[in-house]
Parts: sequence; C-alpha cells; structure tokens
Amino acid sequence: MRAPNSGHLNQIRARLSVLRNAAEEINILREFRDKALRPNPLGVKLVAIYYKTSPHIADFISQNEALRTAVRMCLIDPIVAILNWSHGLWS
Repeated sequence: MRAPNSGHLNQIRARLSVLRNAAEEINILREFRDKALRPNPLGVKLVAIYYKTSPHIADFISQNEALRTAVRMCLIDPIVAILNWSHGLWS
C-alpha cells in the first residue's frame, strides 16, 4: 500500500471540513425544529408541510448544480446564519 500524496490528503481534509460544517448546519436546523417549531401548533403544521413537500423539491433541486448553489447561497446559508445569530432568542 502506498502512502497518500499531499494533494490527496488536502482533498480529504477539505472534504472533512465541508462535512463538519454541514453537520453543524443540520444540528442548528434540527434544534430549531425541535425547540421552536414542534412545541406549537403552527410549527407542527409547518414541519408536516416541510416533510411532505421537501423530498420532491430536493429531488428537483438535486438535478441542477446551479440551482443547488443558488438555493444554498440564497436560502440555506442565510437561514442557518439567522438561526445561529438568534439562537439565544428561541433556544
């Protein structure tokens, strides 16, 4: 077995960094769902709508790289930033 070169190690480190950031984003979204949405009736309805519609929307978005990037930059990243910023208000 040969040792990985530095370029390969850098790719692995970059990918692990992306995965770590994604895990942090998922955690804040789950925490918001559980602490802010699920305890109230409107939140329960919003979560139900999300779970019903999101697989179809995600499938559509996943087919287009530009759309994936746009959704991440214009929707996901701002929502996560707002949730992180306002964490003390809803947690």
